[in-house]
Amino acid sequence: TNGKAFKTILDFAPTEVDGESAIEIAIRNDSSAKTAEVQARAREQVHKLHSKAQEHVQQAQSQAQQQVAQAQTQAQKQLEELQQKLTASVQQLAMVRNLDLLTGLTNRVHFVEVLKTELLKEHKGTVRALLYIKLDTFSAIAEKVGVLASDGIIKGFADLIRTSVSKEDIAARFGGTLFAVIVTRSSLKEITDWADKFRGAAASRIFESAGKSTSLTCSI
Repeated sequence: TNGKAFKTILDFAPTEVDGESAIEIAIRNDSSAKTAEVQARAREQVHKLHSKAQEHVQQAQSQAQQQVAQAQTQAQKQLEELQQKLTASVQQLAMVRNLDLLTGLTNRVHFVEVLKTELLKEHKGTVRALLYIKLDTFSAIAEKVGVLASDGIIKGFADLIRTSVSKEDIAARFGGTLFAVIVTRSSLKEITDWADKFRGAAASRIFESAGKSTSLTCSI
């Protein structure tokens, strides 16, 4: 402005104007060159630090997202495991609820439900029969072996029923010393033959419990 020439330094720096990227150009004389250079270096360092900070933030966000994803996956896995355990517990509870605690056979309440369902089913080519199996004069046996041992005798008799029926048959403890079995065979004769065979097997067996032993008979 005063007509004299001077040495100059053009300083270029990235900046923003109203949110838009721009290039700032500063024209400086020799006296302010060192100051401008220091300021330029400072701006460059600030820009590098800002870039590194952004990188750290992005890395931290990425790590946080990974950790959240891993935590969600782990939580989902644990939830599925809990659901499986709950389902198994419910099934086990239902199974236990349907069984007689002493013998492990189906209990009377559930057997009646099963019987109603079976009566509605159509079994072509087979014959079904409902057999009641009762221990004969068990009161005398209980008096002979004692109350505690008599429970073991009943359980042993139930085990004999369990091993004698087929997988299609349904056996239950109907109450006390009375048992019920839904037997399915190809003919009525096969059912009566099975009943006779079972009576013979029960009569020829020695039942033991709590150090006591006894023989017994049953009626079908």
